[in-house]
Amino acid sequence: GGGVKSIWDAEELFKSGADKVTINSGIVTNPNLIEEISKNFGSQSLVVSIQAKKENDNWNVFYDSAREKTDKNILDWIKICQDLGAGEFLITSIDKEGTEEGFDLQLMEAVSEKSNIPIIASGGFGKLSDLKNIFEFKNVTGVAIANMLHKNTFTVSDIKKYLLENKINTRN
Repeated sequence: GGGVKSIWDAEELFKSGADKVTINSGIVTNPNLIEEISKNFGSQSLVVSIQAKKENDNWNVFYDSAREKTDKNILDWIKICQDLGAGEFLITSIDKEGTEEGFDLQLMEAVSEKSNIPIIASGGFGKLSDLKNIFEFKNVTGVAIANMLHKNTFTVSDIKKYLLENKINTRN
C-alpha cells in the first residue's frame, strides 16, 4: 500500500512479488480502479483500505492519510466497493487510531453487517484482551497492529499465544 493510483502501479507491485495491494486514496478518487484491478488480477489481490471517522451518527470516509474528508458514508462506500470487485477491507477507525483504547467495536459491528467479504480491523489495539471481542464480528478475519509492536509492548509470539489460549483461530 501507499501511492497506488493506477492499474500500472498495482501491476508493478505484483511483478515485484506482492500477493495483494491495499489502496485507499487511489480508489476514493477513481473507484473504477477496483474493477480494473480485480478483473486483471483477481479480487483476492485487492484490499480496499477505508479510513473512517464518526460524525454525528455516521462514519465518514477519509483519505490521504486521514487528512481529506469525503462525502461518502462508510456503509454506502462498502457496498460500492464490493459491487466493483473488492476482495477484502482494511477498516481503520480514525477515532481510535493510536489511542490504545481498543478497537472501535461500534464501527466494526456496522461494517461487518454490511460487508460480505473479509475485514481487517485497525485502530486502537492496546491490550491483548482487545482481541477477544473483535473476532466475534461477522467477516472480521484479521487485525492490523502497529504501535504496540513498534513500542515492544507485545511481540508477535505474545499475541499468537493469547489468541491460541482463547481459542481464537490463528496460525500456530
